[in-house]
Amino acid sequence: MASHHSGLVNVVGQNAQPYLLNRKNKPEEKTHYTQALERAKQEQLFAQLDDSFKRHA
Repeated sequence: MASHHSGLVNVVGQNAQPYLLNRKNKPEEKTHYTQALERAKQEQLFAQLDDSFKRHA
């Protein structure tokens, strides 16, 4: 698994903490997903994607 900011991500952290699961379950308000999606739409980053992906964006 890779992360935009931190490169390769540990799947399990120290003391067997489920690091990747914790990242995946992060509350949406802390992920900046909505902000990134709006910016991508403004920049027309989805213009070249096929229709099947656009339905999810």
